[in-house]
Amino acid sequence: MLLITIVANAINLVADWALIFGHLGAPEMGVRGAALATTIVRWAMLFAMTAWMCLPRYRRYQLTPQLPSRTRVIQILRLGLPIGAQISVEIGVFNAVAVLIGWLGAVALGAHAITMSIASLAFMVPLGVSIAASIRVGQALGRGSPAAAAAAGRAALVVGTGFMVVTATTMALIPETLARLFTADQAVIALAVGLIQVAAVFQIFDGAQVVGCGCLRGTGDTRTPLLANLVAHWCVGLPLGYYLTFYTDFGARGLWAGLTVGLALVSVALMGRFLRGSWQSQASLVEA
Repeated sequence: MLLITIVANAINLVADWALIFGHLGAPEMGVRGAALATTIVRWAMLFAMTAWMCLPRYRRYQLTPQLPSRTRVIQILRLGLPIGAQISVEIGVFNAVAVLIGWLGAVALGAHAITMSIASLAFMVPLGVSIAASIRVGQALGRGSPAAAAAAGRAALVVGTGFMVVTATTMALIPETLARLFTADQAVIALAVGLIQVAAVFQIFDGAQVVGCGCLRGTGDTRTPLLANLVAHWCVGLPLGYYLTFYTDFGARGLWAGLTVGLALVSVALMGRFLRGSWQSQASLVEA
């Protein structure tokens, strides 16, 4: 998947250049050319990954086209719909924060965009660890080893959170240097420095919660992350951030503080749910 995606991005870059500006004999389509290039490359990725799944190494999984049973579809939906809802709830609160910060003006929105770009880039590492954790935990439970599942989850939490401690330290120590990578506007930089410092604390909880979410998905628990995000972000974090921003002197930092509180609550809930061990006893009963 990684190799196909890297090659696809390279092809997408060339196709964008050709279709947007009319190079290599292609028509000059402007922004529509970018849309067409992306569409073509996405379809090519689908066919490439499907072809890869047909290699001899995957024959033991019997990946032959067939209609799924009603029971399998229901099982997939029970796991998948809460995951989709949880992602929507989480993305929704960040979009809501962007809208609210936009009310403060272009400078605040620019500083927010810079801070979010930095935080999002660092987030990719614990996100990858989270996906790895869900696989490792699921594999361990599949072979009837709750102890191995717990060990995999703890290791993932240490790696994901530990990486975010490093990025948080960097953000806290050199916020102005990071902000200057994006803009030379002094007003935006000055505000971004304050947001990046708040986001430094945010980073640690963000890493912990996404890895905790992956660990729980590996056990088949996709509802707890949904409920935790819904309550922590929409019932606590966003209202708190709104109050701090518009009724105190915190300004844009208030909304980031609200996000941080929400993520702190989510991380405690998800790590507690995984480390508490109730799923381990259930797994042991299934094994017995």
